[in-house]
Amino acid sequence: MHTDQSVYLGGQTIWYKAYALAYGKPSLLSKILYVRLSDANSKLVKQDMLSLKSSTAYGNIDLPDSLPTGSYHLRAFTAWMLNFDEDGIYRQDIYIQNIHDTVNRASIAHTAKTYHINFFPEGGDLVEGDICNIAFKATDEDGLPVKVYGDVLEDNKKPVAMLVTVHDGMGSFELETYANANYNVQVHFPDSSVQQIALPKVKKTGVSMRIIASTAAELEVKIAYTGQPEEYKNIIVAAVQNNGLCTTYPLQLNRGINVFSFKKNNFSTGMLRLTVFDERVLPLAERIVYINNNDQLSLLLNKDTLAFDPKSKNVFTLNLKDNHDQPVKANLSLAVTDANNSSEPDDNICSYFLMSSELHGYIHHPAYYFKNNSDTLQKQLDLVMLTSGWRHFKWDTVLRDKAGSLKYAVERTLIVAGKIENYHDKDNLKLNMLITNRDSSKKLIMIEPDSAGVFILKDYAGTGTANISYEVMNKKNRRQALKVTFFKRDIDTVHFMTDALSGLIEKKPGINKTFLDSVKIDRKGRFISKGITLKTVNIKAKELSPTEILIKNHVRHLETDNAYTFDLVNNPPPPLTSNDGGVIAYLQGKIPGLQMFQKADGTWHFAYHGQSSLHDTLPVCYIDEANVGLGDLIDIPITEIALVRFAPPPVWFAPLNGGFVGAILVYTKRFGDEKYSYSNGKGFEHYTFNSYSVTREFPSPDYSVIKHNQAVDYRTTLYWNHDLGTDDHGNIKIHFYNSDKAKKYRAIIQAMDAEGRIGYLKEEF
Repeated sequence: MHTDQSVYLGGQTIWYKAYALAYGKPSLLSKILYVRLSDANSKLVKQDMLSLKSSTAYGNIDLPDSLPTGSYHLRAFTAWMLNFDEDGIYRQDIYIQNIHDTVNRASIAHTAKTYHINFFPEGGDLVEGDICNIAFKATDEDGLPVKVYGDVLEDNKKPVAMLVTVHDGMGSFELETYANANYNVQVHFPDSSVQQIALPKVKKTGVSMRIIASTAAELEVKIAYTGQPEEYKNIIVAAVQNNGLCTTYPLQLNRGINVFSFKKNNFSTGMLRLTVFDERVLPLAERIVYINNNDQLSLLLNKDTLAFDPKSKNVFTLNLKDNHDQPVKANLSLAVTDANNSSEPDDNICSYFLMSSELHGYIHHPAYYFKNNSDTLQKQLDLVMLTSGWRHFKWDTVLRDKAGSLKYAVERTLIVAGKIENYHDKDNLKLNMLITNRDSSKKLIMIEPDSAGVFILKDYAGTGTANISYEVMNKKNRRQALKVTFFKRDIDTVHFMTDALSGLIEKKPGINKTFLDSVKIDRKGRFISKGITLKTVNIKAKELSPTEILIKNHVRHLETDNAYTFDLVNNPPPPLTSNDGGVIAYLQGKIPGLQMFQKADGTWHFAYHGQSSLHDTLPVCYIDEANVGLGDLIDIPITEIALVRFAPPPVWFAPLNGGFVGAILVYTKRFGDEKYSYSNGKGFEHYTFNSYSVTREFPSPDYSVIKHNQAVDYRTTLYWNHDLGTDDHGNIKIHFYNSDKAKKYRAIIQAMDAEGRIGYLKEEF
């Protein structure tokens, strides 16, 4: 998943794009994606259900400003993925700062009391008579990497090797091993403590495997064995990748050292698992390596116009090519953020699909290893391969053909399903359903159940919440008073375990304190500018009315205390279409002093208390606080609207202070709002069905149109686009306007083409 940021203020919006691959190609399996935001204790904040189209989906999560400061977990999964271990679920940590929180929790020091170090002999075992490569990984009690150094002692006396951290707590050393010797490591940790730790016992007979050379074209492997001449003579080396590719190499070994090599281009870019089997098909040694064929997409971002003045315009050109320098058509997502108030994510589309999704356990900053193709990074990446375990399968499970439990099916379409209770096949009953969708469209459906009374409506593709009115009819078309039970979706009851690591330490910094203070001052100033300061009065809390609750849940930034408010949830009007004038027709005659009528040419005329300009003046229009045109406002079906507000001029947040007419703000319904539907049927029962989540487009201000002074622009995400497509030359033009504060930009681009090739680029200006 590509999110616009990884650190947020309460009240901001998470914008995200999901990419789905299966076996290294755009996924043709599941068509429904679930995105879930929860806190550190796995308490659900929001869940989205999205349609996967062309292996991608996009959405947004509006963060309540009441969320406490801390780390939150963003998970994404399909129903099919729930059949397997939880490590396979996509997981991303984000940090949310409550604007009212005076304590920056991320700055609270957490002193580690204990340290751990683990040793990983390359290939799996230490075998006598071989020079072994032994990797190690040192962490604190929270699982985060620490620097260490030390000596390897033979029989607690003779130093035979040294160890020192190379990167993120990892390193390696060579050791010539003997079965009759004992090896201990004296390790020095950051708090000056010293531990003496025994290495694994050296086997007198066995097989070891080691990568001794890696060029751009070939991988050279050393296999050594000690034992009887015929014990390990005939072996098989299996080379397996997560994309389904499996190749086997039958080999005849001589005692001692054996070397063989294979071509890297026989495999795809990504992780490769090498396993040595004996004649009884028992695994003897194993090694994970990373294959880099340098065949990923190449992205280049050119700065056509770069400006940092407040509300200034920037123009970039993005170019996309393949590894043969040919233009590529692909689907991309792009986030441009204020680099001083946002942070780079730990993972990206390349590091996740090619590495971290396939490894067990915590990998510290996976994206670091994919910044470039330098020899230094390649060596450090190999340390990750040596110290991390492959998670997708175990050989004993595969070889014994153990069938897993498959509870969840591949979801390819949304279905509405249920059962007519006490159903008898001879009754010849049917179910009539009237579905009223979020856009006010209606569909009347007749379904015949099976012999058990079960019915299924397939291929339902609505968005938002639909109201289903239903009745059971007999063969004489008369209503039968039978109970109908709609099946609940098991996936809504799925719970994930909390992550102990994130629960113990905040891995993300808080929002920049200067920026946070500026936002607080700005919000305080808005209230002062709209009224007078009163003496302190103690007021007992009163219960909010349904309309006040609706305002609290929907109005986020464009607060106004003199607006006319219309609650369409608790006081629903009859349906009006855009042909009827929609919300404008609904408002006619309801606001004192506001005159509006439709002229013969179809345009609308507005005046407030007789004020008008030489030309027709329209109100400033907003949908969910995004500036839109009047036509967009009219096109929204009344049944989709939760709240309508009219703010008379002057309007502090609107262009030209609202002009002569003021502002009309429409807030659409969302999960939790009570829904109503209308039908002519009598005696219908009702069922509410939650379909695909409603998503919004990112609101990008156009300051070439909005010329007059506005409220201070504090955006941290300056540009977000989930659906960028290249032209025939592989180019895309990007335009965005700066905020009032940003002095440094961070652009993060992620891409996937029709073949499943992926690309990533991070640039800072």
